[in-house]
Amino acid sequence: MAWTWSIGGIVLIWLSIAAEKLWPVWPFLFVYTSAKLAAVLQLPAEESAEARAERMTVSRWLVFLSGMSLLMLLLFAVTMITEYPQ
Repeated sequence: MAWTWSIGGIVLIWLSIAAEKLWPVWPFLFVYTSAKLAAVLQLPAEESAEARAERMTVSRWLVFLSGMSLLMLLLFAVTMITEYPQ
């Protein structure tokens, strides 16, 4: 699990650098990952333990991506407010 947070930290640094250039992407990425997460979390009637474990892994990555995209939207908003006050 620690490696996931390490990769997440590296991705966060890279995305924070790219946030200003890629700001139109973040709302769409957030909506897409949230919709995929909702689809993944719908429970089928019968499911094997292996399929359940795979679904949980996918849902964790979708939660991570959704959270990162929301964080980038907030970072962009804070950057715009602090750099360009009215």
